[in-house]
Amino acid sequence: MDPSQVGVLFGCYAFGMLGITPIIGFLSDRYRNRKIPLIFAMAFLAASTALFAFGQTYWQLAFARTAQGVAGGISWTICLCMLADIYPSSELGGVMSKVLIGNSLGFLLGPPLGKSYIDIHLCLLL
Repeated sequence: MDPSQVGVLFGCYAFGMLGITPIIGFLSDRYRNRKIPLIFAMAFLAASTALFAFGQTYWQLAFARTAQGVAGGISWTICLCMLADIYPSSELGGVMSKVLIGNSLGFLLGPPLGKSYIDIHLCLLL
């Protein structure tokens, strides 16, 4: 693929997330059910990731990446709503900042630490 096609795949995730987040936020506040949508989002995320792993055409990859964005948007929105349900408004800003910092650290540190962990275990096996 050329770089513009890869860029579109990255954009598909954001497109899916942007499209579903306001809808799920509205529905989550209206129906107050958090468990069923979260379970659905996790199952949908697993299915879309499997489709992304086994997709063979560009359009399958674009569809799978958009589906990952939809599942991610559902799970993030529901999880942040759950935090808002649990914590009082006086503590909510601090709690959400810790969650978002943890997410950012996971994105930054996860790949290098994961690669180092795999490299160490491969060396031990050899």
